[in-house]
Amino acid sequence: MGDDSSEKPPDRISKPLMAAVASYACQFQLGAILGQSSNMLPQLQAADSPIQIDYDSATWIASMDVLGTPISCLLCGPLTDKMGRKATIRLFLLLSAVGHAIVGVASDVTEILIGRFCLGIAAGFAFPSIVYISEISSVEHRTPLLAINTISSSFGLLYVFIVGAFISWDIISLMTSLISVISLVYAFFIPESPAWLFQNHRLNDAIDSIKWLKGDDCDMTQELKQLKDACTEEPKGTGTIFRHFTGVTVVKPFFILLVFAFLQNGTGFYILLHYSINFISEFKIDFDPRYISIGLAVVRLSVCIMASYFLSRVNRKTGRNGFRHGYGRRSWRYARRYVFHDGRCDDVNRLLRHRDRGVVGVYFRLRPGSPPLAVDHDLRVVPAPCPRHMCGVSNAINYVFIFIFIKMYYVLILNLQIHGTVILFAAFSAAFAAYSFLILPETQGKSLVEIEQGFLPKKQRQNGSA
Repeated sequence: MGDDSSEKPPDRISKPLMAAVASYACQFQLGAILGQSSNMLPQLQAADSPIQIDYDSATWIASMDVLGTPISCLLCGPLTDKMGRKATIRLFLLLSAVGHAIVGVASDVTEILIGRFCLGIAAGFAFPSIVYISEISSVEHRTPLLAINTISSSFGLLYVFIVGAFISWDIISLMTSLISVISLVYAFFIPESPAWLFQNHRLNDAIDSIKWLKGDDCDMTQELKQLKDACTEEPKGTGTIFRHFTGVTVVKPFFILLVFAFLQNGTGFYILLHYSINFISEFKIDFDPRYISIGLAVVRLSVCIMASYFLSRVNRKTGRNGFRHGYGRRSWRYARRYVFHDGRCDDVNRLLRHRDRGVVGVYFRLRPGSPPLAVDHDLRVVPAPCPRHMCGVSNAINYVFIFIFIKMYYVLILNLQIHGTVILFAAFSAAFAAYSFLILPETQGKSLVEIEQGFLPKKQRQNGSA
């Protein structure tokens, strides 16, 4: 009995899971925000819609949710450090509730744009929810808790696609606003991150937070030692900060991620997300676009669940190329069969049946995509002393790319037609796969220090190892 009492009690996952629910609510809302325009646009473009929109208004409504995001991405790091993880999560949920409410009661396009812009501001504050889970969970629980975080975003997308297929866009916006309000109230009852409290010299509050998360019987001395080891000082002084952020281990991965983001947007990932039903309708197929979109959301949820297992057992390059290879192969097959050979098939009905299946195949192969990998590399590639700020900058530029590609949707459709647009996506997917394989560094099984050293010139690496 004496030996048993001296053993460290196992960490319990129940309390961290309860605290993480607020973060999962943020990711759920993020999925709902990104998928909102998919069902909204066809309803607004209907002849009996009380608010009539043209192609230009449609692209503004679709892209407005990402127009405000770069602003909050840049503010996210400093505000999270100043206010805390918990306060930033509450800010996200508040902005989400307000944005959805404005969209829900909108009577014209301008009010819809204001609400969508507010939702875009909210989306930029989603990152601290991931940081929060990382800081409140133990090593053995971190992976499953973060996996649920990614899955929650897919649940948000599934929710908005299913409900939005049968309910008016204004009603679902008000429903989603109510969910945000409930989540906001819940967020007042979770503890602050012990790491943030410790780093801000609030030792007693950090101890209370640890006890809430791990129980009164945890080894407080060991917990505080781990916090002390994990909390690093930020660089001080203008000259030090300038040298730190202009070093090769910061600049090089920063530009690698920028090209990565540009190519990822070119694959059509976010276009498909925002124009799901409109995109499918362009093919004039027999399937109901709403049901295909729902199937898409189910596939994405399944992919996220499988990816959580898959990516823990293979390196990032293998996973990234695997996710994109299927779409690229299916897209080129579609182009060969249904574009270059269109009109030269004796059995027209057979061609149309193949075309319908091909379109659905292209759509389903494209949509799951690689956003979890992109987020993973933002966190792993940027050097440890400055991940929050550089991730904020790279995410801000990524959202600028997203805005540009979403705004260009009807330009592509009107000039390249749907077949040419699919071929363009396929070309970008091939470039994306090649870039991921040849340029993007591998991070699986490497510490942050090892990743950072990989960006150094060869001589400096040799000197460091010596």
